[in-house]
Amino acid sequence: MVDEAERFDAQATYGAAAEVYEEASRLYWSFSAERTVQRLALTPGMRVLDVACGTGTSAIPAAVTVGPSGSVLAVDYAEPMLDIARRKAADLDLGQIEFRVADMTRLDLPAEGFDAVICVLGVFFVEDMARLVSDLWRLVRPGGSLAITTLGPRVFTPVIDEWRSVVSSLRPGRSVSLPWQRTDHPDTVKRLMGEARVDSFEVRLESNRLPLVESGDVWRLVMGTGLRAVTTALGSDMETVRHHLEDWVGRSGVGEVDLDVIYATATKPDR
Repeated sequence: MVDEAERFDAQATYGAAAEVYEEASRLYWSFSAERTVQRLALTPGMRVLDVACGTGTSAIPAAVTVGPSGSVLAVDYAEPMLDIARRKAADLDLGQIEFRVADMTRLDLPAEGFDAVICVLGVFFVEDMARLVSDLWRLVRPGGSLAITTLGPRVFTPVIDEWRSVVSSLRPGRSVSLPWQRTDHPDTVKRLMGEARVDSFEVRLESNRLPLVESGDVWRLVMGTGLRAVTTALGSDMETVRHHLEDWVGRSGVGEVDLDVIYATATKPDR
């Protein structure tokens, strides 16, 4: 059996999914990114680094909060995602954001150079998660903050359960392990922060119920998230999955999905 997480190509998946991801983000991802920024209590003039920034769902609210006297450096290695983020920032006249193509595991940035460092739904894509978190912590100035946001145990249930069922029926024996399952429990995130030697951190799980506004939203969830890679690998059977899910939503009357989010935040001790 093939473990899909072992060969998951985040750059290719999210580069191809950029436009659909943005649609899904407006419905489902943006609130967790905005909530991450709120938990950091940013103030005008601060310097912020946002890694795995995607289409700017956390970078843009951070830039609004720090204002023209502050700055936000937002990095991602999926150029199509950054193109969308740049358009959004330009529409809001947010000249304090710089979007840069970069690998978050190979950042050439000065130690203690930022008041806040943010990574929303990105840590589980790298092989050595503890090293990434440690590297990001190094970039936080004394008195500054780090925010690592991941997904919890319930992600888009019951839709994802039905998706797994139809994929399994089409490809018996295929193992479907998704990247975010690596960090889907608060205790796992606590261990990760400890291994990265992050001081004085807090980890909190928040559960949410989000609406499915229309039947087409279920396909936006699939094609605008990590489910896309497994689904597109089905080839011509991909349309079977789409029709099944949209019919199932209509028949079952499902109007909401679960989305658990784990927020880890830490403040570096002042010298």
